[in-house]
Amino acid sequence: MLIKVIIKLYFLKCYLFTKNSFNQQMILGTRVLSEYEWKRDILINFFTPKGGWSKRKLYRFNPENRIEYFKRPEISVLISLYKSEKYLRGFIQNILEQSHFNESEFIFVAVEPNKKELKILKEFCSVHSNCILIISENRISIYKAWNKAIDKSTANLLTNMNVDDLRSPSSLKLQVDFMNKNKNVDVGYQDILFYRDLKSSWNYVERQNFKTKLPEVSVTCLAWLGINPPHNAPVWRKNLHTLYGQFDSSLVSAGDYEFWLRICIEGVKFKKMDETHVGYFVNPIGMSTKSDSQSSKEEKSIQENYKDRFTKIMKIPQTIGENQFFEQLCDFLGEPNLKEYYREIHK
Repeated sequence: MLIKVIIKLYFLKCYLFTKNSFNQQMILGTRVLSEYEWKRDILINFFTPKGGWSKRKLYRFNPENRIEYFKRPEISVLISLYKSEKYLRGFIQNILEQSHFNESEFIFVAVEPNKKELKILKEFCSVHSNCILIISENRISIYKAWNKAIDKSTANLLTNMNVDDLRSPSSLKLQVDFMNKNKNVDVGYQDILFYRDLKSSWNYVERQNFKTKLPEVSVTCLAWLGINPPHNAPVWRKNLHTLYGQFDSSLVSAGDYEFWLRICIEGVKFKKMDETHVGYFVNPIGMSTKSDSQSSKEEKSIQENYKDRFTKIMKIPQTIGENQFFEQLCDFLGEPNLKEYYREIHK
């Protein structure tokens, strides 16, 4: 009996305390709860009678007759997959749970997939005509994969889904309705909910409510403050790529950041949605969240390029064009609301 207790305590210790369990990251201008805090709350909620932890469902193939979708989709979802096996069944189940599934188009770009990934994807796409599979035998960047999916897409609206993230069942419908209602808006984005456990359901992530407070998009916000509000699951109009080009496929993990800056400096309209309908997995080995991320290096280079361009366009005095004079820059450009974000980041 004592040995069993000791073993359980040992596994509890291993679960709660990992190498970086107390680390808090700054993501999108928000201090994200540590891995220890998230796991502690799961354990507490697991033993709570009401509102406790709930597990995400996993996709299982049902060999039904192929379902044909004849309507033109209202939104095309860009999906880049690389080494995605452990996430894939939960991800596909999340796609099937979308209330707007029948009105959407899902374009999977599988990069160097293994046999298990291919089996799951081919089975799924074989019974849903609105799900398209593109296979790349060679390693390509996420942005080259997105560009391939854009070329294949048929809807006027685009969004992306990351294999390790999570959406509410109404997510795609909310995005379509938002863009249809706001005809003058080119890019819609929203606050996001952070979570650290792939097994957690949307209901649990939503109840925990660890979310961002993203500012309005502007060149100042993107280039000087370094916050990228549309980073996770935005919705945008496909014709932006006709007007301003595709994502820069030479970039490893900051291609979306560069594209939003590229179009923002041209005066494209961004607008924040009221609803929070996307979960962001704080993945320690993810492309943009791991500590040695190439993203930060790429972002700095992109920032300097666009800061220089915007300074000339707006005739910003050199005396306030540097980061240490950010608050004066906000006053000069009429964006005082960004000051609190700057203070929070530099605490």
